[in-house]
Amino acid sequence: MKDVGYELVATKMTVESPSAVVALFRGDVKASADRDIPSVSSQIATTEVRLTHLNDDLEEHLDLPKMTSFTFSGAEGAPVQGFMIPPPKFDATKKYPVKFLIHGGPQGAWGDAWSYRWNAELMAASGYVVVMVNPRGSTGYGQAFVDGVNGDWGGKPYVDLMKGLDFAESKFAFIDKTRECALGASYGGFMANWILTHTDRFACIVTHDGMFNPESAYGTTEEIWFNEWEFRRTGEVAPGQPWRYAAGPAANDPFRRWSPMLSIQSAKTPTLVVHSQRDYRLDVSEGFQLFTALQRLNVPSKMLYFPDEGHWVLKPQNSKLWYETVGDWSDRWTKTNLYAAVANYRAAPGAPAAKDGAKGKGTTGKAAAPAVSAAPAEVAPSSAVTATTTTSSERDLSQRPGEGEDFTVAIGTPQDQVKVGSDAKVTIALRNVSDHPVMFAHRPGANNPEYSYRIVVKDAAGKLVEETAYGREALQHQQEESRTVEYVQPGKAAVQTAHLEKLVNMNRPGRYTVQVFRKDAKSGVVVRSNELTLNVVP
Repeated sequence: MKDVGYELVATKMTVESPSAVVALFRGDVKASADRDIPSVSSQIATTEVRLTHLNDDLEEHLDLPKMTSFTFSGAEGAPVQGFMIPPPKFDATKKYPVKFLIHGGPQGAWGDAWSYRWNAELMAASGYVVVMVNPRGSTGYGQAFVDGVNGDWGGKPYVDLMKGLDFAESKFAFIDKTRECALGASYGGFMANWILTHTDRFACIVTHDGMFNPESAYGTTEEIWFNEWEFRRTGEVAPGQPWRYAAGPAANDPFRRWSPMLSIQSAKTPTLVVHSQRDYRLDVSEGFQLFTALQRLNVPSKMLYFPDEGHWVLKPQNSKLWYETVGDWSDRWTKTNLYAAVANYRAAPGAPAAKDGAKGKGTTGKAAAPAVSAAPAEVAPSSAVTATTTTSSERDLSQRPGEGEDFTVAIGTPQDQVKVGSDAKVTIALRNVSDHPVMFAHRPGANNPEYSYRIVVKDAAGKLVEETAYGREALQHQQEESRTVEYVQPGKAAVQTAHLEKLVNMNRPGRYTVQVFRKDAKSGVVVRSNELTLNVVP
């Protein structure tokens, strides 16, 4: 490309940005007696010019935090590298839940790179600190470091990972150690299974296409040379094969020594199992074996099954469902986002304390449906039901959900400041946190949350704001028996938008607070949302 002045044209990516085409212009090379390649390359002055701008407009509107690198002493004192990405709008004085990502391979590595699968920035975007560690077996640190995983799958790499998280917890004070989720795929899935069966430090686990039973995985993979290489005994040249070690003790058999299945009775942590039918690297039976064991042991668990994917989830709609399901599982067990209202309520003075070991309701004993649709809820045919509504009495509205609530209600607003007379919108999300469909009865017609919830608006003095004629009509219609009934599936949400200016007279500037209440049709318990503040300006 020298005829147009370019010395080099290449693609460039970082953890904050997908690939773009750049041109590098070379400057002068500084004089040096040392002519080896690393020294020369460091002495070349280059100017970089970006040639493509496909994502510029989008990236300008995204908060993509910078990644921080850290180094700690891993197994046997070896230096090990890790990374941390904070969430958007990061505040170091707050505490954040953690997504602890474990890479596959094991001959792979986290680094300053973008991926559409297991995207670290997207993992952090929902309010999490993302921690990533490159344990023994990772590439980029020399061949001895890579070889450190051979025949030692649950040994030094596991120690590296746990020490890395220990170091991150001590270095970054904003990490909430009680709200951590471990997530891994492929070898990372094996390690997630190993973690599941060897520690209970995590609030939840996501294991994707991981090895659960090394002996069965040996006979069902299309990459048999890899298993024979990785599961050899130390110092052996002959391939690792299960029958060669069967007569000896388990400690001398890598297939049994590093088998999560043989320690599954120790599992306690709520686990999301993800596996795909067309995975020939690690057969789908590995996921089914794990899920079956968790169900039989009554460990809270769920399986996301893709009938049309392989070792990687590549189809866009499947990827969307994957991120939604993984994110929801993390939120559920770390009490984050839509599940935070329940956590905050239980932490409030006078709230009933959660029972020991009661991390939540609704995941044991039910398998997930095939992952072929991202629909938020299945809708049952319209029927006439007896409406159970919330009254306007303060005594009734002060009720709180008990230990076995089936749903949560959370609210948000697109903007926290509006002008007098403007459309003050509030988004209401009813999230099913049980293991069964939740009946959601509402007024017939599209998107009428004013008739489906008790929406309370108070002024700065704490007084109820006067209702409009529409608001009074909405209260009256809440008593009617004819309703449309939908069934919100486990882990899904019914989302609606309410228009406050239609309900109450917000014709004066000031600070208003909004809360939403809904009564459980079966138990009669009133579930209260979080409270948000809305500023109305002239």
